[in-house]
Amino acid sequence: GFFLGAIAPCPMVKQLESRENWLKLASVKNVCNNQVIQADLTDSLESIAQILVINQANYVLLFENLNTQQEAIAQPEHIPTPLWIVTDQDIVNYWTIGLNLSTIKAKSVIDRSLPAIGPEASLWSAQKSMEQWQTSALIVSSDRGEFMGVIDRASWLKTLDPAEMYRTMLQLQQNLESKTEALDRTNTDLQ
Repeated sequence: GFFLGAIAPCPMVKQLESRENWLKLASVKNVCNNQVIQADLTDSLESIAQILVINQANYVLLFENLNTQQEAIAQPEHIPTPLWIVTDQDIVNYWTIGLNLSTIKAKSVIDRSLPAIGPEASLWSAQKSMEQWQTSALIVSSDRGEFMGVIDRASWLKTLDPAEMYRTMLQLQQNLESKTEALDRTNTDLQ
């Protein structure tokens, strides 16, 4: 037989391209989490780790002189702009290098400015900023610097519709089977 060509799942490539396009077109404000977990700059990293576990959260926002009577979870309009963000990834990194989490205060690990992004920025930009800052979450703030919420990788990954992805996979499988059958018929005809 002769080699006629190869079948590649082109619709899958187009689907991946559309996901990339979706990340470039979708804005941060659409997936911004406006319920935030908060802690004080004077809290120990161990205390922050406990807050993360209790709230099943990926990050906690740090504030100066936080009212200890205030709920750990708050809406952005009720809190000032945070000074820093500590992620679960940060806590693991500090523990891995041997820091004593019970004695280290949150304020002692702040070593750079707060990573932030605007609400109109694309999810693609947010992903690139997370890579640049080596973090899994970013503060979302307005042009005037007002705190609006947080975006993390989990928040925008949740927006992918599993039912739609399943339908697409079924369609790809059917297209591939159809093209395979057509190629087999063509190969049989040529022999």
